[in-house]
Amino acid sequence: MLTKRFLLLISTADGKYYVSSSKATQRNYNGVTYITIVDKKGNSSQYKPYIEKGTKYDSLEDAYKAYANVVKNGYPDYKDTLPQ
Repeated sequence: MLTKRFLLLISTADGKYYVSSSKATQRNYNGVTYITIVDKKGNSSQYKPYIEKGTKYDSLEDAYKAYANVVKNGYPDYKDTLPQ
């Protein structure tokens, strides 16, 4: 089971964007093992906790700048993986 935390950049239907974090979990379905970003199965309401604890941005550009800043400063192993 994975326990490493990672960032989420979430877009909601009302045109808002949120930067939050979660952990990955491993699942198995019909003999196929895969990694998912959500700790439980469900519908789109399962993202509500991530939105509530995340920081809200009014544009994708602003949200991505914040996301990139967190990656560079909080996840140094991944700082060179961001598109320019």
